[in-house]
Amino acid sequence: MIRSSIIIFCIILLVSCVKSDANYETLMCGTVVNYQDLSSKIQLSTPDFFKWENYFTEIDSTGAFKIKFTKYYPGQIWFRYNKSFIKIYVHPGDSIVFNYDAASFPESEFEFENSTFPNQLGQEYEQIWKEIPYAKYDSITAHGSFSEFTVFIDSEEKRLERNLQDFIKSKHLSSHFISWAKTDIKFHSANELIRYRWLNPYYNGKEFNKVYPLDFNMDFLNNLNFSNIGALNSEKYNDFLQEYYVMLLHDAYKEGFIVSENPDLFEKLDYINSNTEGIIHDYFLAIMYGEIIVKSDWRTIDTITSKLFSSLAYEPAREFVRNYYETAQYFHFNKETLITKVKEKSIKTIINEIISENKGKLIYINIWAVWCSPCITSMPRLREMQDIFTEDDISFVGFIVNSNEMKSKEIISKYNLKGKQYFLSKNQSEELKELIGYSGIPRYVLIDNKGNYVSRDALVPGTQLKEQLQDLLEE
Repeated sequence: MIRSSIIIFCIILLVSCVKSDANYETLMCGTVVNYQDLSSKIQLSTPDFFKWENYFTEIDSTGAFKIKFTKYYPGQIWFRYNKSFIKIYVHPGDSIVFNYDAASFPESEFEFENSTFPNQLGQEYEQIWKEIPYAKYDSITAHGSFSEFTVFIDSEEKRLERNLQDFIKSKHLSSHFISWAKTDIKFHSANELIRYRWLNPYYNGKEFNKVYPLDFNMDFLNNLNFSNIGALNSEKYNDFLQEYYVMLLHDAYKEGFIVSENPDLFEKLDYINSNTEGIIHDYFLAIMYGEIIVKSDWRTIDTITSKLFSSLAYEPAREFVRNYYETAQYFHFNKETLITKVKEKSIKTIINEIISENKGKLIYINIWAVWCSPCITSMPRLREMQDIFTEDDISFVGFIVNSNEMKSKEIISKYNLKGKQYFLSKNQSEELKELIGYSGIPRYVLIDNKGNYVSRDALVPGTQLKEQLQDLLEE
């Protein structure tokens, strides 16, 4: 059996899984056999555009599961179960039946629509990328001219394309997958070429952000198709766009279109808006909008959003801006929820301050993270608890560990969580783990109205917790 947990299934299947009318709404359902723990969640991750979205579902008592997710373009999704995952290739609007054996996941064979496809398929696709001569890459990057490096990259691209053709001949693959795989190879080459502009000076001890190699040029851009929407699912394409974004702004400064070497967000926004088009335009504007949300006040965000939104053509970019705007709006108008960063304080000090601020109240602490599927699936039940009890009786507090701040805010606004949320640093997260004594999350901590720990492993949100809290309030 194959031991790799990174597998790509290059399959597009249309099956009867109660399909949605929405063009982008995709459905996966199926059955898990030999599962041991119903608390194990299934997670799907979709890398549409440059924004990853995570979807979670539970396995019911019969082993069945169902999960709906948005997919804008044909490409990969990550199917995660416990600590392992596989990659599956899907098409927007698919309804996919996916059955597997939990006891041997991900090494087991997987059943799609009553047909069994060996997982060797994914391993064989991975072989396309084997034997890349990284030592030779580094040597030519450091010591070769750009012309010599270009010849080397062209030969590597042809080798990868031959590998892909051999793979295509041996399998029955969709045209969508073939197009996606070719794009992956094409932008792998483009990313290596554009990186030469700073890696060559860097390897030679020069100021790589000041000087380009003498014969460096961007002629290779003429061979790229920037209007290929499906390419947004390619990791190689996204890597290239990040490099291209940095280079574009650097060149704008060198040529005098941007007056400052470190331009502010609005100077960059104006330049990108006027000098790019198509997917590139929307991609870069969305990146900058994320920066604006983090660094600007509400009035600035509110003023710029409508203008920016009207200039975006592609729905993933519009959805990205819409979600970020709604999150910023939530935190501006909902004063009951605060996200607090206290990097300079120890966890013991923070907890003592929480107890001091909430004298006479019960305190229920939720320790969670944006990447934790059980944490997210418990959020609706936590919100129900917050509706049942008044803030005069119970203070609900969140400790967010090892997470992205903006994604944390999206989750808080999505589930309309009340109470103060503490965004912890990496060191604070480790200190909290040691103090409370947990190995996994979510973890809940209950403190009584006298400031004493009732439990450092409290009940999860639900009926039993509701009854316990009511009993404590009546004492």
